[in-house]
Amino acid sequence: MRVEFRKLVVFAVLLPAIFQTFPDDVLAELLNGDFEQSIEGMNFNTPADWNCVNYTAVVSSFFPNPTRGSYENWKINIEPNNPIKPFSGNSLLALSTGNLIEIEPMNADVWQDIYLDIGQSVIGVYFFGTCDYIPYSDYAYMELQSLDTPENPAIQVFYEAVDDPNIGSYGSTPGWMAFESPPIEDGQQGMYRIFIRVSDGLDHIYETYLLLDGMRVCTPPENGDVNVDCKVDLWDLALVSENWMLEAENPDIRFPYYADLDGDGIINSNEVDLINVNWLDGDFD
Repeated sequence: MRVEFRKLVVFAVLLPAIFQTFPDDVLAELLNGDFEQSIEGMNFNTPADWNCVNYTAVVSSFFPNPTRGSYENWKINIEPNNPIKPFSGNSLLALSTGNLIEIEPMNADVWQDIYLDIGQSVIGVYFFGTCDYIPYSDYAYMELQSLDTPENPAIQVFYEAVDDPNIGSYGSTPGWMAFESPPIEDGQQGMYRIFIRVSDGLDHIYETYLLLDGMRVCTPPENGDVNVDCKVDLWDLALVSENWMLEAENPDIRFPYYADLDGDGIINSNEVDLINVNWLDGDFD
């Protein structure tokens, strides 16, 4: 009885600390980061568990259908019968500026509040494409905004803009691009808002799009995570094998930049070596 009583005392002492670590209404994991769950709307379905402003649609595939402008310089082969498909699963999230709804918005936003601990990062993939041109520099970004210390600068995850030479007028990223936020350091842990926006630059006439998929919060491996699931395993080797010897300069393919672990523009033995070095690293919980 005395031993059991001591256990109860220890538990009673630790209980407040547990609840202090994760207060009421604190999310310790990202909800619906793969955007497989949606809420039916009048004009489009919005992602469940996310806060949304303007055009934020869960779709099974994506093809630009601008009322104005052009996608002539997009760096991927895209046709009505060859749209952009989800990176994983059956759905992706599409954000758009322009006039896809009755009132033409300057921006579209999604966000979710979450607790981030030491060493954790937000990972996933995105695609940025614009039907606008310079000097109307539309842009998109993701950042982590501290809710505990809002006076601190936001942590930038990615930023794309029309006036970036890698994008340009009527341009795009070359495909799905992997992103990974800087890991949370000791003293930075706490509540954050994962905030994502695509916005017009100077007007709201021409559409610009941001696509997202495969988002999660985890402690990622240093390298080797080809399929962006926060661990290095056989699935990564399988993707390298599937894309073996593909080259970024080949205009007839959609090069898998997320699989080009060393950034040399070709999927080869270098990726295998990086997977081997980081084998079974990552977040397997």
